[in-house]
Amino acid sequence: MQVNKQINEEILVLKKCNDTKIFFSSWNLFQKFKNSLLVGTLGIGIIFLSISIADYTRSYSKIGVIKINCIRFKNDGVDCKIFRSGDSSFPDSNLVTIQRILGVKLDKYKTKNSSRFYISFTVSKLFKKDNMFIYYFDYQSESEKAFEFINNFLRSNEPSLIVSYDRYGLDNNFSFFLYLILFILGLFLLASAISSPFYYEEILLDKLETQLTYKQRIVFDEKVKQYSFVDITKIDLLPTPPDKNEQISFIPRITINYEYEIRLGSIKDRQKAVEFIDNLNKFIGLPSEPTLQ
Repeated sequence: MQVNKQINEEILVLKKCNDTKIFFSSWNLFQKFKNSLLVGTLGIGIIFLSISIADYTRSYSKIGVIKINCIRFKNDGVDCKIFRSGDSSFPDSNLVTIQRILGVKLDKYKTKNSSRFYISFTVSKLFKKDNMFIYYFDYQSESEKAFEFINNFLRSNEPSLIVSYDRYGLDNNFSFFLYLILFILGLFLLASAISSPFYYEEILLDKLETQLTYKQRIVFDEKVKQYSFVDITKIDLLPTPPDKNEQISFIPRITINYEYEIRLGSIKDRQKAVEFIDNLNKFIGLPSEPTLQ
């Protein structure tokens, strides 16, 4: 009573049969590892593609640089010069010199339509009466980098600081979402490839116990359902849509309590499919049903 010699993770194949028990299983380690290798390779390829898109988008969206040059005065604070190139919402502060910095604070405030990111510099009153200087940034990442460099310099004993970093625009949302979708898809395929060898289904028909046991295992999770033969409503065949060669296969279907279905794969030969269904009906004690719907 072989169901089908073709084995994959969606087809349950008859493994053994005797007078009192019929056992089906989708477990085939070699086939599953072969499929996992294919899916895993595809997933890794998509992940690398998404990273390449992100790198290309990042280099393409470069809009300028920020340079920070600071010098320390003994017991008298720090002077910093900040230079910003490229498009900015604050062109008047593209080149500023902040004298006698005593402390810095990273902050932001939100309006209905936008957010503003800035660094508050506490300076000596000898150089600014209100002892406060605020420098605005276009993007949060820019302000965070500048704050980290200047704050670390203030806490250190280094005599000077010279750093620069690139500015990137965040307007290319299409490229970002494309990268995100491809990256998530690649991770999903990779996870599927890793878990696929650990997924299988088993069905045991026990005539002595008049019981059907359905077992499904996914990685480390195993689900077992048991049904009495009296719960089996019918066993019949479903035709599949024609393939590219216009051939129709037949899927044995076990219906439980008129609603739950267990499908055992496909059989290409119609006569063998009918004989298979007849044998299952006899084994369980059901009358013959119309084989096709």
